[in-house]
Amino acid sequence: MEAYGHKTRGVNMNDDRPMYYKDLAKVFGKHERTIQREIYKVKKKEPNNPILNNYMGDSWFCWSSDMKEVISLCSKLKSEKTEEANTIT
Repeated sequence: MEAYGHKTRGVNMNDDRPMYYKDLAKVFGKHERTIQREIYKVKKKEPNNPILNNYMGDSWFCWSSDMKEVISLCSKLKSEKTEEANTIT
């Protein structure tokens, strides 16, 4: 994978274009529904974040220039994931 700002799995990050769940799923190699759930969780924690509240009709999107922030919001440290798993017993 090349550095941010270059092609990443077929998506040119230099073009400021809308990116939908399916586009993010391609970038991360995840199922579209997984991406939807992760973004939904973050939206519940930060309901007023403008990057997470972009809609065209019923379809959520983010701008490709906002990808770094979306990734930051949805990312977890491995230790956080382990702690979360331990609390769900």
